[in-house]
Amino acid sequence: MQVEFYALLTSFCFGLNAILIRKGLKDSTPVTAAIIVSLVQTPILAVLALRLPIIWDWQAVWYFVLAGIFASTIARALNYIAIDRVGVNVATSLSGTDPLFSNVLAIVILGEPMVPSTLAGVVLIVLGVLVMSGLELEEGVKKTDIILPILAAFGYASANMVRKIGMSITPNAGFGAVIGSITSIIVFPLYLASRGRLREFNPRTNGLKFFVGGGVVVSVAMLSMYTAFQSGSIAVVTGLIGAAPLFGLVLTALLLKDTERITRRVVAGCITIFLGVLLITVF
Repeated sequence: MQVEFYALLTSFCFGLNAILIRKGLKDSTPVTAAIIVSLVQTPILAVLALRLPIIWDWQAVWYFVLAGIFASTIARALNYIAIDRVGVNVATSLSGTDPLFSNVLAIVILGEPMVPSTLAGVVLIVLGVLVMSGLELEEGVKKTDIILPILAAFGYASANMVRKIGMSITPNAGFGAVIGSITSIIVFPLYLASRGRLREFNPRTNGLKFFVGGGVVVSVAMLSMYTAFQSGSIAVVTGLIGAAPLFGLVLTALLLKDTERITRRVVAGCITIFLGVLLITVF
């Protein structure tokens, strides 16, 4: 049950992080959110990593660097932009479909077998995506923006695959998480500079406290996720992390009553995705 506990803790933290980011984005930009979260989580993870013995292996380091590029840089930026454009429920539900991509990558690249229950779970997850995509989006929201959290899901899935490989070489959860976080701090600003978008970073914002809180929450999420990957399979860990949409739904109902609409489609999509996650995980 240890793997399941850490995976569900990760799922809850990701759901809570989405709420905090949504609150902060009322007065700020996704670029500011992504950079602040990375700046906060890196020292926290570094302190935690130093408490455990580190087995330095350059091959593992490069896998963790790739995980940082895929997840903490590309996917996180896409996810935060999606939260800003389409809202927490749609963004977290669609980005939470990474178990679909994770299982495909695990089968194709790592040679993991596809069992019937996993296939059924994947079908349910895809169905949940279709239900969520059929939402009547709020005024001013483009339907093409739905692709953003789906791309984020693929980025998270790619990170899960290389993260699992790195953990099999150096089983130190804090070390792997901090390498990925440092990578994000270096790569993301360089990318923004190349696109002339660094001016979008503005730490003097009323949303700063929410982004700092998001950084703390993500630190817990990253550490618990790496811990889960030490002994858990990609299917089980990513499947349980896929429960984030339901946590996001509950937290939205409690904390974002005035800004987020919870419709029948939202609920149906979340439940369908979660049922798919259960099939992948339990059977």
